[in-house]
This record gives sequence, C-alpha cells and structure tokens, in this order.
Amino acid sequence: VVAFRVGPAEALFSASKYDDSFRPHQYLVANVVLIACIVYFTTRTIYLNEAMYSLSRRLFWSDLFSSRNFLDVVPLVMVLFCCVSIDVLLRQRACGEIKDNTVPSCHRIAVVLTTPFLWFRILNYIKIRNKHLA
Repeated sequence: VVAFRVGPAEALFSASKYDDSFRPHQYLVANVVLIACIVYFTTRTIYLNEAMYSLSRRLFWSDLFSSRNFLDVVPLVMVLFCCVSIDVLLRQRACGEIKDNTVPSCHRIAVVLTTPFLWFRILNYIKIRNKHLA
C-alpha cells in the first residue's frame, strides 16, 4: 500500500509537466518494489492454486471464484495496470506527445479503486492469521 501510494498514486497527482514536486527517483524505487511484489504474490497465488488443484479439482474450482481468491487477484491486476498506465502517461508527457496538463479520468479512477482493494487484501490477510477476527 505504501509503495503504491508513494509511487504511481503520487506521480499521478503530480503528473503536470511543470510540477516541481515530482521525484523521479522515489517513483522508480516504488515501482521496482511494486513490480517485485506483483511477481512474488502472483507466483504465490499460482502455486497455491496449483496445490489446490492437485488436492482436489472440485475444491480448486469452488475456491477459484471465491471472495478470497478475488481479493488475491484483483489488486494485483489493478496495481499492474496503474503502474504501466501511469508510466506510459509520464513518458508521453516527458516526450511532449501530450500537450494538456489534465490527467485522464480512467487513471484517476484506477488509482482510487486500487487503494481500497489493497487495504481489503491486508484485512483479509489479518483475518486469516488472527482467529478472533474470523
């Protein structure tokens, strides 16, 4: 959550060509951390589903469409979309391909929707580890 808010989310709100508050090194480090987390959690989810499939195919298919799996996969896809799309937007602004200073609404909506999904993912992890919250 922190790397997402420090990286793509902050870069989106300072995406103006004339904005001096954008820190490219901070953005780069946050994106590297995010991509590493995406790779780790994606492989973890794939291995978990593979193990579930080897135990029982019926269990795999019932778990594939569960809310837990939804909270595992959707934030990863949304974070990857935000990282790539905001990076493309920043590159286009740096090259002068985009003349206006407005940020497209699809990027804003993606960042706004991704943040709560990341928090729900953390709460889901805490709920699994803490028996009192279950």
